[in-house]
Amino acid sequence: MSKLNNEKILSSKLLKYSSLSISLLLILFFLGCDYQEKALEEKNKSLIISMIEEGINKQNLEIFDELLSPDYVRYCQAMPPGLEEIKGIETYKNFIKDHFIAFPDYKEEIQQIVAEGNKVSIITKGTATHTGPMGEIAPTNKKVIIMNFGIFRIKDGKIVEMWVSWDNVAFLRQLGLFPSSK
Repeated sequence: MSKLNNEKILSSKLLKYSSLSISLLLILFFLGCDYQEKALEEKNKSLIISMIEEGINKQNLEIFDELLSPDYVRYCQAMPPGLEEIKGIETYKNFIKDHFIAFPDYKEEIQQIVAEGNKVSIITKGTATHTGPMGEIAPTNKKVIIMNFGIFRIKDGKIVEMWVSWDNVAFLRQLGLFPSSK
C-alpha cells in the first residue's frame, strides 16, 4: 500500500470522527439548552404554586413582596369598574385583604398548571363562603365554587403580569345576586 493511500484513509477517518464529534457536541449543546429551559419553567411553576399555596391558601400577604415585581399588573375583565387593572404590590395586597374580608375561608386548588418559556398558565378551583361585606354587597352566607383561569408572565424570577378570567355570572348566581333561568 502506498504512503499516499494510507494518508487518504487516515484523512477520511479523521474527517469522519471530526464530523461525529461536532454532531455529538451540537446534540449535547441543544440538550443542555433544553434542560435549562425546562429547569426555568419548573422554577416559574413553583413561583405560581407558592403564590397560591402561601399567599392565597395560607393568607400570607407578605409573600407577595417576594413573588411580585414592583411593576406588577393584574388584569381581569370580570371585576367591578376600577379593579380591571390592579397595579403594584401594595394595591394587590389590599385587594386580596378585601377579598379575605368577604370570603375568609377562601381556598384555591390547582387543577392544572403548564409552563412555557416565561409564561405559566393555571386553572384553579376556588371555594369559599361569603360571610363578609364585598364592597357594597352584604354577606349572603352562601358557598361558592368558581373556576379561575390565569396566565402569568415572569421576568427575573418575579411575577410581572397576571391575566385572570372567571365566570362572574356563575359566581353572582351562586351568591343569589344574579337572576337564575328558572
